[in-house]
Amino acid sequence: MPAFSQLCMGHLPVKILKRRKRRPLKFGVMRTQGSADDEQGTRWGSGAYLSPKDLVVHVRDVSHPETELQKATVLAALRGLRLPAPLLDSVLEVHNKVDLVPGYSPSGSQAVAVSALLGHGLPELRARLEDAVLRATGRQVLTLRVRLAGAQLSWLHQEATVLDVDVIPEAGAADVRVVISSSAYSKFRKLFPESASQ
Repeated sequence: MPAFSQLCMGHLPVKILKRRKRRPLKFGVMRTQGSADDEQGTRWGSGAYLSPKDLVVHVRDVSHPETELQKATVLAALRGLRLPAPLLDSVLEVHNKVDLVPGYSPSGSQAVAVSALLGHGLPELRARLEDAVLRATGRQVLTLRVRLAGAQLSWLHQEATVLDVDVIPEAGAADVRVVISSSAYSKFRKLFPESASQ
């Protein structure tokens, strides 16, 4: 059975399928929390499920002489799992070991060049992963101006993930940076129409 671990990528909790020493995988699956119980998911491996809301991340060694063959093999294996076309089209490729290939530049918009050893490209990778997870989960990052005297801040703490609160004492308000789902944001606007995103 695949081994899962928790990762908190900034403010976004996700699960990552890890490589096992005795059963190497050529690709991993990044899962947003809660998607494992999706009834419309696709069975993958022994006991794991892929949902259309999941993100597939393919990390490959671009310094390897057969890197393109490895890519083709992984993509064929993913197609063999009968994954939904949108999921296959959104595979994020992480091109690792670019420090060993002078002048390397990835081709394609779904690829990020990194050197895990030297740390090159990791901020861009993190941003791309956060963006993909936000899209997959229907969430967005917003800054909302709320009144300190009202129930808005408490509501946001209950219904969203509060990232930062910048209090503006002279205005009796705060700018609150949150990760919030579209449905929760709609509720917030109905409950507190005087608040607007910045």
